[in-house]
Parts: sequence; structure tokens; C-alpha cells
Amino acid sequence: MNLKKILTERIVLGLWLIVFAYSVYVFFIGRILEILLNLEHFNSLSLIRANSWILFKGMLMVFILLGIVKSVLERKFRINPFWLLCIQLFSFELIFKYLFLPIFIKDSLALWSLEGLYLQKTFMVFQSAILCLTALYFMQSRVSTRGKALKTSSKMHRFLDLVFDSLVIGLFVMMFIARFSWEGIEYRYSSIEWLNDSPYPFIIIFRFFYYFTLESIFLSTPGKLHNGGRVYFQGHRITAIIIRTLCRNIPFNPLSFLGKKGWHDRISNTAVLVGEGHAGIETILKAKPNEEEA
Repeated sequence: MNLKKILTERIVLGLWLIVFAYSVYVFFIGRILEILLNLEHFNSLSLIRANSWILFKGMLMVFILLGIVKSVLERKFRINPFWLLCIQLFSFELIFKYLFLPIFIKDSLALWSLEGLYLQKTFMVFQSAILCLTALYFMQSRVSTRGKALKTSSKMHRFLDLVFDSLVIGLFVMMFIARFSWEGIEYRYSSIEWLNDSPYPFIIIFRFFYYFTLESIFLSTPGKLHNGGRVYFQGHRITAIIIRTLCRNIPFNPLSFLGKKGWHDRISNTAVLVGEGHAGIETILKAKPNEEEA
């Protein structure tokens, strides 16, 4: 790895650590205190949103701490799988909110004129800059098969990928549906009739956006980090990921992996590859100290 790439990686990681620290501060000082003080005013959807939000932020905090521990033990200030998981989840949450919230917010431009939100608005600009830098950094890379012992991810690992990603999607969906549904809205959110009638269109859109965003930028998803799996593609990156993501909606697509290759892999000419010496979370948790450097 050349010096320029190492320096860029450390800048990206340092900026994200600022975001993590701010998120922890808001988590403890702001939102939990707000929830506790206004608990009697919460309805069922508000409680679902609050609990799913606490679970999501709490999970991120655990992985942030694990990333710090791993970095200290290895004496390396690098993006490890724990921090990569947090970067992926934070990035997706921010991108989705920035793109879709203006559709659902009443008078969204007026929010920028509210007093007392200068710190929040400044931090949003800061986060947007970090997202752009992160996308530029990760989209320069692709899975190379030259001189590397790579193999296709096993059926069991692909099943675990699906389970873990489904859990993450379910958690996100609970948070956003509880936020947008008319029973749980705050004063600034508009009612969405089609979402109240049925959440399935939103889930389909959300699922597509989840896989497309994360695999386009990182060539992986949170579900693939347990064994270090990454998407290998041929041709144009975005085109391959779009086709791959659209094919996930083919009926019984998950069952296609009972054969040699899943439909969304075969049709898009992609594959999920794992290195024999991968640095996935699964390996880190099982490895002994002298094995992690191998």
C-alpha cells in the first residue's frame, strides 16, 4: 500500500472518529435524556422508534469500542472491520436521510432558518464532506485476484450474510417507518398515506437502496463483514451493482444459492470472494494474538 493511500485512509478514519465521538455525545446527553423526560407522551410507534434507535446507536458504540481495542492491541491506526462496519452504517443512514427526508419534511428549507441549530447545520455540512471523501476513497478500490488466494464465499456464509443484512435492514426500517408514519410523527414530518396503508413498497425501495449504496461504495455490506467477503465484478462497477441489486427481487432468489451460483450473482456476472487470510470480524474473534498478524 503506497504512502498516499495510507495517508488518505488515516484522514478518512480520523474524520469518522470525530463523527463517532459527536454521535456518542448526542446519544448520551441528548436523545436518551429527551426520551426519559418525555416518556409519558410517547405512543406505540414513538416507543418503537426510540427503542430501535437506542439499539442501533448502542450497537454502533460497541463496535466503535471494539475497533479502538483492536487498534490499540495491533498498534495500527487503520480502518479495521469493526470501524468499517460503523462507517458503513453511519454512511448509509446519512445518505438515506439526506436524499429522502426532504421528500417527507414539511417546509424542509425552512428548517435551515430555525435559530439554535447552527451547530447541527455545521455538523451536517461536515458529515457531507466526510461522505464525499469516503466515497472517493473506497470507490477507487476493487477486488483484485492477482497473486491472492481468493475463494468464493461458501453457502453457509452467504446465508449468514443474508441473515445479518436482513436484521440491519429490519432495524433501519423500524426506525424510519416509525418516524414517517402519521401516528409517530414529530411536528415537522408530513403524513404519508401510502406508508400507513402498507409498508411493503417502502421496504422494497429501502432494501434496494441499502444494497446498491453499500455495495457500490464499499463492495460489501455489514452482513459480509463477519468473514471479510467482498463483491468481485467485471466491467462497469455501478452497472454491475445495479443489475445485481435488481436481481435480488426475483422470486425465490435466496433459494437459488442452493445451486452452484445464485441468480443475482450469475446474471450480473459478479461473485462474493473471501481471501484465505481475510481480516473479517469472524476471524478476529476466533484468532489468537499471534494469528492476527499472519
